[in-house]
Amino acid sequence: MKVAKSIVASLLAIVFAKAADPAKDSGHGDENGPIVISINSIQLPELLTPETFNETLAQGINFVEFFSPYCYHCKQLEPIWKETYHRFLEESALSGISMRQVDCAANGDFCGKHSIRSYPTLRLYGPNEDNTSYKLITTYPSGGKRTPQNFLKFLRSQYDDLKNDRFNLPVKGEVLTEEKMLKLMNGDIEEPVLVSFWPTTDKETTLKYFEDVHSNPISFKNCYSCFNLAVLWSRITNRLPDLNTAVFNCGGTNSRVCQALNLPFNVNRAQVSPEIYMFLPNSQGGIRVKYNHDLIISDIVDWSERLLANAQAEEVTLDSLTTKMTSLDPRKGLDFLKGPDPNQKQVFIYYYEEGSDTPEDFEIWPHLLQPIMDLTTNTYIYRSRDSQLEDLLDKKYKKLIDYINTPESEPERPLNRETYLARTITSVPTFLVFKDNSMIPTVYQNFSPKEIRDVKKIVNFVEQNQFPLVDRLTIDNYESYFPKFNPEIHDKDEKLVVSFFSSDNKTQTINDYNQLLFIQHSYDYIRHQNRFDLIEEARADKTDKSEKLKGEGIDPKEIIKVLSKKIDHLNNIGNVLTVYVDLDDDQKFLEKTGWISARTKFKPGESIIVSRFGKHYWDRDVFGHKLMTTAQSLRETLSYLLFPSTYVPPENKTTVRPSPRVAGSPYPDALAFLDIIHQYGLFGYLLITASLIGVYTVIKGHRRRSRKAKFLSHKSNKEGFQDAYIELSKHD
Repeated sequence: MKVAKSIVASLLAIVFAKAADPAKDSGHGDENGPIVISINSIQLPELLTPETFNETLAQGINFVEFFSPYCYHCKQLEPIWKETYHRFLEESALSGISMRQVDCAANGDFCGKHSIRSYPTLRLYGPNEDNTSYKLITTYPSGGKRTPQNFLKFLRSQYDDLKNDRFNLPVKGEVLTEEKMLKLMNGDIEEPVLVSFWPTTDKETTLKYFEDVHSNPISFKNCYSCFNLAVLWSRITNRLPDLNTAVFNCGGTNSRVCQALNLPFNVNRAQVSPEIYMFLPNSQGGIRVKYNHDLIISDIVDWSERLLANAQAEEVTLDSLTTKMTSLDPRKGLDFLKGPDPNQKQVFIYYYEEGSDTPEDFEIWPHLLQPIMDLTTNTYIYRSRDSQLEDLLDKKYKKLIDYINTPESEPERPLNRETYLARTITSVPTFLVFKDNSMIPTVYQNFSPKEIRDVKKIVNFVEQNQFPLVDRLTIDNYESYFPKFNPEIHDKDEKLVVSFFSSDNKTQTINDYNQLLFIQHSYDYIRHQNRFDLIEEARADKTDKSEKLKGEGIDPKEIIKVLSKKIDHLNNIGNVLTVYVDLDDDQKFLEKTGWISARTKFKPGESIIVSRFGKHYWDRDVFGHKLMTTAQSLRETLSYLLFPSTYVPPENKTTVRPSPRVAGSPYPDALAFLDIIHQYGLFGYLLITASLIGVYTVIKGHRRRSRKAKFLSHKSNKEGFQDAYIELSKHD
């Protein structure tokens, strides 16, 4: 019973206490990971005060945090701010951008004059024209993720504008009247127009007001998000010199137009943000496409340029497509010198034959733009009737076979024409997919006019195939890789390979990246061979059933039902995506995923396999060793996990069933069996605690009853003996 009480007490302690992370911010590396500088040892510059603010900001570009030491979010930001400062220190000297802070608890009136409405507020300031004072350049986006990676991206983009003197440019474009806005809505324009909509007044929605916002920190009262976008708008419009831009005021007499556009500006403007739309002319569908990402200059510019390209429905040939992609020519294979490429393209080509298409087929184009532009990947769509593209798929597949058979240590994988045809056969028109750094053939398989006009089905296909072959996982694209489960396009067993890189070791990074490309290509071959075998098995099973029914003299209608039963082509089975994370840059992000902690460390060259739609991950391979970024370790483990019934281990290799871990588990390997409780969170601990208490109560009750029964038995025996003794005495 003491043991039971001890277990219950321990579990109750786990329920109500969070497991401590003893190495948090320790800054001490070990054999399991890179050495990390202690956050607490980083010394920040002296805080700015009302007396030093003007003088300091007049001398250069400064990224300033307005904070309060009592603010929860400020305390959360402190280690991130320190890490960013430390990592940007060298670049700071080269770029002339400094990082400073203002304590608003000690300088409340000063922060109030600068219209600081919440903490922390992050702003970028620069000197005025004669270096006697300062002006506001921009603010860090309120919806922007506060991570060292995002802060560094923000600061580097500011430096790029600083070099090109984009800070002092006037706003380009015009303020639209209601009449002009109605023309845009009807598509009655010659060229696309990028429009920002504002929940503002007529006085605030002028180009002059936008330009003066840099020197007027109380602009756009009660609309902080308006202020944030206004300081960016001149730079956005000037970065898009060939695109018409405009602003539109949704307040006052224009409110009816904005209501017709379903803009949510009919509430308190402190609760809404400006919105950005691209309006396309009737020649490009006459639609509007909404910008649904963070208000970051580079992101808005990239989105606009990509939308302009996609809206044109450009006709391409093999030669012109080769110039748009970095590794399309199958004769060259893959470029093993580059390493990770952050700008990889995924191209979807609407492929048709002259005379086989109809006007209805092209009507889908405008409907694809919004869902494609909502993606976080670098995705483009074109049109083509160049038959060489069809031949290119075939050539790339042959190159793939050569590629995966190159290492002498690899088992031979023959070219299987049946498998290739099973994954590429289709009617035309259709969509062909080409990706940088990929030789994998991907085709939208459709066999009727209805399927090529099914917008939902095509969008699902694009979402499935939007990802680069090997991509960097960041906090920005995390939700794309771990979306809400959709049974129409996902399989519940889909996996994600996560490999650990170190940007400090460029040679190993390039080698591991190339290894991941090889693994993805060779696993894709295995996956589609298994898929083909399963389909053939289903067909054979259907034939056997029909023959059996014929032999039994069953009604022919029933036999036809069996033969006409649709075979699932298992398009989603065995899906695997591959990403990498940088242990030097992404430490904080990794800790939030629960894959890495003080108890679970990884080194460059190691990997894990993660369930896309569950909490589990695997860090041991099918041979019982740590999962490494090698073909045998990763590919064999993937094949075992996703095709266990057909898996054949390598010759002379002993395999074991890899055991999954639960993300965020506080338990070391020796106590991994407790993950089964931890995966259900507080509910799991409460349930096991209640169960143990119940067992303890039952055992304790049983012991009480047992003791009572013994007592009663003893008492009964004693009373019986006394009665017998009395009876015998009578006879004496």
